[in-house]
Amino acid sequence: MNLKKKLPLALSIAGAIALACLTVYQSGLISDIRNELTKTINKLTKTTEALEAEMVINQQLELELTVYQDSVNLLNSVIGDLNAKISNLKKNVRQLSSQLQSMEDKVAALTKEIERLKSKSSADEQMIATLEKNRDGILKQMEEMDRERTTVNMEATQLKNQLSAETGNVTKLKQSIDEIETEIATHPAPKTELRTPPAQTGVENDNITFSPQRRLTSIVSNTSVNFHKIVLRNKENGKDLSKVQSDWKYSFFDFDLENQDPEAILDEQFLIQLYDLDNAKVVPMNEYNPEYPESKQGAIGYIFRYEGQPLSIRYFNSQNKEGSNFDVRLFYYKNDMAYPLRNGTVQLVRNGQVVAGK
Repeated sequence: MNLKKKLPLALSIAGAIALACLTVYQSGLISDIRNELTKTINKLTKTTEALEAEMVINQQLELELTVYQDSVNLLNSVIGDLNAKISNLKKNVRQLSSQLQSMEDKVAALTKEIERLKSKSSADEQMIATLEKNRDGILKQMEEMDRERTTVNMEATQLKNQLSAETGNVTKLKQSIDEIETEIATHPAPKTELRTPPAQTGVENDNITFSPQRRLTSIVSNTSVNFHKIVLRNKENGKDLSKVQSDWKYSFFDFDLENQDPEAILDEQFLIQLYDLDNAKVVPMNEYNPEYPESKQGAIGYIFRYEGQPLSIRYFNSQNKEGSNFDVRLFYYKNDMAYPLRNGTVQLVRNGQVVAGK
């Protein structure tokens, strides 16, 4: 075979080899590109999911912040009412003190006049008797007014203790608010366009479950307590008490919870507690066990789950009661936080006298 015939064949073989090499190179390049593209898609998917999760967390923090702020507003309203009541009681004490001072001046003047009349050689016994009777009458009024002033002072002290407790709750809530605001500021919601979820149908909308924070807000704002019957006894089957002593043990509470959306409070937890106003402390349910100081069983009251029916609670405590003034208090209980309910606080005992249900 001469050179002219071999040259086209050589060129054809070289071209085929080059084409094969190019094909192999392009196949490897395409494979690399496909792998990189797959990695990039996976990273984007993970980034999008992370952003979505971060947005959900941020939204939950915002809703939790709203709940705490609503609770602070509610407690501030309670504190405002307490301050107003304390101010009125102080005004009453000042008025009573002023009246007592005026009566004391009258007694002093009558006493002076009685002594003057008695010092005369011919004392007017009838006049002296009249003045002494008037003085005794004023002294009796003063005793009654002094007892009233003492009672008012005690009531003011009880309200101050309650005010201190509520102020402490506000402080705790504000600390939680500061923590949440710091977390939100540290991890702000990502500003990105995420996938739009598919439109929901009417049936799907019927089955929407609102977030726990929105549910909490609804419960705290819209739930009230309706007490039907309150009875205090020394013995479970004994007589209803009109006056309590240190050995009072049993408290029976019949009540219901009311909400414009009854399903909102179904299966939710609530807390009922007996509260010693004089000593600003909870009277434990079934007694607090000092051998297990970390246990919350009964120490803060009785926690129950609402099932949509009126409730009858038997609250037992055999410890000697130190105070003479007691409340019953009802709260919504969530995540170790107690949220006061409307009409949820009723005074049971005032100066040893049972006043609930009277």
